[in-house]
Amino acid sequence: MNHSTIICSNPEIRSILIPLLQKIFQVSLEIAEDLYDTHLKTHIDRLRESVWFLIEWPYVDKVYRDSYYTYFSSKLSEYRKDCMLISLFEGEVVPEDFLQSLILCCILNR
Repeated sequence: MNHSTIICSNPEIRSILIPLLQKIFQVSLEIAEDLYDTHLKTHIDRLRESVWFLIEWPYVDKVYRDSYYTYFSSKLSEYRKDCMLISLFEGEVVPEDFLQSLILCCILNR
């Protein structure tokens, strides 16, 4: 799976996350809507309207990866090794905001 990134505003987040939940976790529309409405909506509703989201997947989280190999990999059910990272920003963000940081990071790591 290729790495993907989406930037969206607070009012857009539900319409963005539900299809992503369906695609990434291979669940039905009904399950994705229920996951959002049951587990995410109350937290997102508490945020300011001016909050923007940066969504990245697949994301390799060190803590989750350690838990995966310690516990989940031994289970009979299939659990994914990767997760989705959602970063929150106050105010609008655009891809160019991250491009400069990426270029600087590449130069410093030479």
